[in-house]
Amino acid sequence: MIKKIKLAVKNSFIFSFGNIAPKIIGLLLLPIITDRLDIAEYGGLGIAEATTQVLIAVFSLGLYQAFSRWYWDKNYKNKQKSMFFTVLIFVIFTSILMIFSFSFFLKPISILLFDTPDFTYLLMLMLVTAGLQIITQIPATLMKLQQKPVLFSVSNLFRFIFNLIFTILFIVVLDKKIIGIYEGILAGNIIYLLIILGYIVKNIEFKFEYKILKEMLNFSYPLILSSIGGVLLTYIDRYSLKALSEFSEIGLYAFGYKIANTIKVFIVKSAQLALSPMKYKMMDDKDNKRFYQKSTTYLIFFVTFCVVGLSLFSMEAIKFLATKHDYWDAYKIVPLISFSIIFIALRDSIGIGLNIAKKTKILASILVGMAVMNLILNIILIPYFGSYGAAFATLITHFIFFIVHYKFSQKYYFVPYEINKIIKIIILSGLIVGVSFVSVEWKLIYRLLFKMLLLFSFPIGLYYLKFYDDIELYRIKGAWNKWKNPLRWKKNLLK
Repeated sequence: MIKKIKLAVKNSFIFSFGNIAPKIIGLLLLPIITDRLDIAEYGGLGIAEATTQVLIAVFSLGLYQAFSRWYWDKNYKNKQKSMFFTVLIFVIFTSILMIFSFSFFLKPISILLFDTPDFTYLLMLMLVTAGLQIITQIPATLMKLQQKPVLFSVSNLFRFIFNLIFTILFIVVLDKKIIGIYEGILAGNIIYLLIILGYIVKNIEFKFEYKILKEMLNFSYPLILSSIGGVLLTYIDRYSLKALSEFSEIGLYAFGYKIANTIKVFIVKSAQLALSPMKYKMMDDKDNKRFYQKSTTYLIFFVTFCVVGLSLFSMEAIKFLATKHDYWDAYKIVPLISFSIIFIALRDSIGIGLNIAKKTKILASILVGMAVMNLILNIILIPYFGSYGAAFATLITHFIFFIVHYKFSQKYYFVPYEINKIIKIIILSGLIVGVSFVSVEWKLIYRLLFKMLLLFSFPIGLYYLKFYDDIELYRIKGAWNKWKNPLRWKKNLLK
């Protein structure tokens, strides 16, 4: 068990590098973007990003998830290459169909999203970018399934570098603003596809598996609703803010969300990149449920520690990244969105049960229901609290979503998760972040020292709440002794 956990951690770090590299461009560019865009223009960027993700959710058809489920199925191990070819060709077809279909309606969509017909070129860029991301999902999924973290990381690093270069060129030199951001993303995706072309060809057998594709589509069509529901759940707040408020409120919310979402991108997704293929590969092993249990507890502990850290220092981080004062109030949004990410991580981790049991229709129904509930909460809260109301709606929705998802997952595939420990983590973290707000008006040096003290009180507080098992305390003590006196530790090991 420990070896498997260590392997998951090792792969998680390597995969995280590949996952972080393209995404970190957003953070590196934030000072430039916030300097070049006012808060309302940043709101327009938030609407563009949301629409791109909706397109990807709809037209990817959830096939990358079906591919993950079928790839290690013992009945199809001799058809892995032809299966990959089939799925890749099919998503290329759906991507082209998406671009062609929407190209006839660019002006009315521009008016609907941006209140002006002047963004037709931006919409075309969004369509092509979404299409390329749908296509590249499939080879990226194959890398994860084949446990190719180095290839995954290096290829994504090159995408990051070229994306960064072209985006800076288009924004800073040519002053293209939102259009320049999307032209940079498009250039990076094209180069990424060229880099992995050899890997794609190597893993292809030119045989179209109609029967397997039909099975995958039967499995994934509920996942289409799930993907759409999931994206709407994530981005419906932007559309709600546009309908009920102003672009400046969208910009404030989108900026705070961008900061908070770094935990999801850098930590949660990176861990899932390593853990998900292992979970599917172990679904027939006798000790799989123990692995599911402990990996979930460790994941939530680490994610929550990061949430506490980011929530405590969000004010300082935002003032460092944003050059305009209009962005600074976003620090109040960061803790609300960050804590919702804890419940997202929980939901994703325990969700293995419904996928193994092939109960994806249930997940689709839950997702659609949660998206509707999120919309209702946004309608109620935004008129009174603006962007903060949208953040509260997000937190409440993801908390309820986890509870419902957990109940159904346990019903069809029971795993003895350590819920009592997870409750202790969440309650303690909430108290720590709540206490930190008393220091808002303090001088910077005192505020930083106080917040550092609060951050380190998190693991210590869990000790007094009897969170750690005896074996975990023993390993923590051993790691501390090793760090404190490495020479003595080596001598004891030799004895």
